[in-house]
Formats: sequence, structure tokens, C-alpha cells
Amino acid sequence: MIVLLPTYARPAFFARICADLRRELTSRDALVVLDDASPDAYAGDVLAASGLTEHVECTLLRAPENRGRIGYWRTVGALLDAAFELRRPGAELVAYLADDLRLADGWRQRAAEETTRVSRYPGCIGLHAHRDGRTREWGLPGGDDVDGQGEHMAWQDGVWVTRARWLESLRPEEVNRDWVRYPHLGSGAWRSSSYRTHAAGLWWYRPRETMCWHDDEGASVMNPQATASEGARKRRRVCTVTP
Repeated sequence: MIVLLPTYARPAFFARICADLRRELTSRDALVVLDDASPDAYAGDVLAASGLTEHVECTLLRAPENRGRIGYWRTVGALLDAAFELRRPGAELVAYLADDLRLADGWRQRAAEETTRVSRYPGCIGLHAHRDGRTREWGLPGGDDVDGQGEHMAWQDGVWVTRARWLESLRPEEVNRDWVRYPHLGSGAWRSSSYRTHAAGLWWYRPRETMCWHDDEGASVMNPQATASEGARKRRRVCTVTP
């Protein structure tokens, strides 16, 4: 498995997900971290302290300047490019995570097993791997039952597991928005990516079991407008933080 992980200015969260990955990944896996030009370049030290650099193949990239939400589609593209370069026999699975995630025990094995199981469904691109209460998003459908164990989703919002052959279909197109007039909009990267996969007749499987969850006190860095109120943050915490 190749794990792709962006991070920016959240060393404590990053250390936490690194500890989870150290527990879950094997020596056959690879990890690519992209630091979006954090003011304090912590990623290398955290990777070493976690033991990951001695356990798996680690690649650390650093953006030349902070791309943030406006340029997040470029961050996604850079990580996909890195995954293309690392592809090799036995590493066909690719996962995209976030630095505020926590991984359930046995995450890697369960993700691999679920991805293999649902590959028999025509057009299934992989796992929409975390649950946050939404079924429909950006006008795209979701929520239809699959074998009583999961849901058919036409979209994903940046936490997924797929196979390397699908990577190019996930690449978001350039996102142009009126950031001056609407400075709090989300990045648009996963919306663009989801439109592309849906237009190609592809879809995602979202397991009903909890495999990973955001643990970020309910505040979204990428879409602050969606969590501007305490009520919205509370609803997001209920959906994303496991007991």
C-alpha cells in the first residue's frame, strides 16, 4: 500500500496519525508526506521520532510555498504524481488520508480486505473510507445499500483507498473560484475529483463499520464556512469522532 498524507502547521495531529500508521503499515508499504510549506518544518522530525522512517519507505515532499485551500488541487495532484512514481508489484493499493485522522485498529488489513471484496462490483473504484453523516453532496447521490454492509457513494471528500490504476481518474481539475468575494469556500478539489469519477461511471463503497475518523474538535480547516457555528461543529463531532 502507498499512503498519501498532506500536512500543514499541525505537528500534534501529524504525530498522532504517524503513530497510527506505524502500528498499521508493514515493511512492504510506502508513505508519502507533503508538507504544505509549514512555517515550522516539523514533518521530518516527527516521522523519525515515530519510527516510520526505519519501518517503511518514506518520501517527504515540501511545497515551495503554501498552497492552502486555494491551491489544494495542486497538493492533491502532487501526491498523485508521487504515487505514480512509487507504483510497483505488491503495492497496488493507494490510500489518501488527512493529518487530523485517527485509524481504527487493523485499519490496513480491513481496508485491503474491503477493497478486494468490493472490486467485484462493476465501476467500484474503492473505499470512501470515513463516515461523516452525509449521503448526498455537490448534487451527487449516495447512501444506497450494498449487501447490508455499506453504501454506494458517487462522491468522496478526501479520505479513500483505491487501486493505482484508478489514480488518474481521481485527479482534480484546476479550481477557479471567487475567493475574494467568498473567502471561506472549501477547496473544491474533491468536488472536482468526484465529478470526474462520476462522469466516468465510477463509484465508491462506504463501509458501515468505522475504519477511521476525523478527530479535530469539529472544526474544518479546509471548509471553515461549514463549521462556523458551534451547532455545526457539534454535529460534525458526533459524526466523525468515535466514542
